[in-house]
Amino acid sequence: MGNIILLAQTISQPLKNLADKAQQVASGDLEVQAELEGTQENRTLAYNFNTLVQRVKELIKEQEMIANEQREEKEKLERGIYKLLNELQYAVDGDLTVRASLTSMEMSTVADLFNAILDSLQDIAIQVRESSTKVSFSLEENEKSIQLLAQQTLQEADETRKTLKSVQEMSFSIE
Repeated sequence: MGNIILLAQTISQPLKNLADKAQQVASGDLEVQAELEGTQENRTLAYNFNTLVQRVKELIKEQEMIANEQREEKEKLERGIYKLLNELQYAVDGDLTVRASLTSMEMSTVADLFNAILDSLQDIAIQVRESSTKVSFSLEENEKSIQLLAQQTLQEADETRKTLKSVQEMSFSIE
């Protein structure tokens, strides 16, 4: 009977120890290592448990590295956006000669789009300036024509007045 109890303890104690280690891991302690003790099956189970815990630690490290890489990429993208906005502030202030830099692949598409928009705005501004010059020139010519027409109208009005005066004088003479 003592041998049976001893055998039961030899089998159950390593399982109990392994269960305690599993509980520690479940509570977040990944530095736990199960003792390779007891029967061959218990030692195999403890070895597999240790391998599992080690793999979980590796996976957590990989996830942390991926999270850090994603955070760094996000920060890099944010810096690119802020840089692009700073570069384009001059365009907002009216300087259409400014160009967005093409520093990263993510931002190059956006920068190309902004540069295309700025080019279009610059072309429009040039067309407006040329049209304005043409309108100004046309107004100057019209102004000269209007002044000449006004002078002619004044001369005709003066001659009409003279003619009226002559007609009145003739009318008095006839009377």
